Amino acid sequence: MQIAEQAFSSAQLRAIKTDEVKGSNQCVALLSGDQDVTLGLDCTNPSSCVKTLDVNGTSVSEGGTTTVTLNFDSTGFADLSVLTYPDAGKISLSAEAEIGGATFISATAEVDVRPVSLEIATTNGTTNQRAGLPFETTIAAYGAVGTEPLPNYRMGDIQFSLQRTAPTSTNTVDGTLSGPGSLSIDSAITSSFTSTGLSETDPDVSLVNGVNTFELAYSEVANLSLTVNDANYLEYTGGIAG
Repeated sequence: MQIAEQAFSSAQLRAIKTDEVKGSNQCVALLSGDQDVTLGLDCTNPSSCVKTLDVNGTSVSEGGTTTVTLNFDSTGFADLSVLTYPDAGKISLSAEAEIGGATFISATAEVDVRPVSLEIATTNGTTNQRAGLPFETTIAAYGAVGTEPLPNYRMGDIQFSLQRTAPTSTNTVDGTLSGPGSLSIDSAITSSFTSTGLSETDPDVSLVNGVNTFELAYSEVANLSLTVNDANYLEYTGGIAG
């Protein structure tokens, strides 16, 4: 799992062949030292790319390729930290190399790229909302740079933590936050994350350029702290909070 807008970490390309002496159960390096490799990009989830892949300063669009020089070590591994993808999603990388001016080798691999953080906000420019009335809310994801929403982010297991910070005295009660679909979460003085079921496929959720917009309503009068977390994004369960 890589991070959006950040150079790939712990990602490697390996070129190997069967050991001609030890047989098919042993592999040795096919390439070593500096080698030209042609890299290409396709998007799997979502199925089309909005941003381009940066390959050592060269932009590669979906379906396009570029050639870069990689250094392969004695075991056939080359570091891919020359790659940066400024968006979220599952992408497919292709690699092709020429050996001795005649022989081509090629391979493809899927790479998951996740956001660093989420942001939840209201669209009316204020944190003061009326009890029982709907207010427009947005959720967007950001990468390591964090200046613009990631357009290909699609919500996974979105969770809310709804803490009631005031009033907290005896005989005060919690209200209910409601929203698209079956979203219904009670506030609590000591809160925890609860799955919301939010999805961009819900007809009450609008997705434009990676920003999910929908309406929420809270049934009571209170000061609240609302925190969002994506607990399962492309099977990444480490949490993406905001």
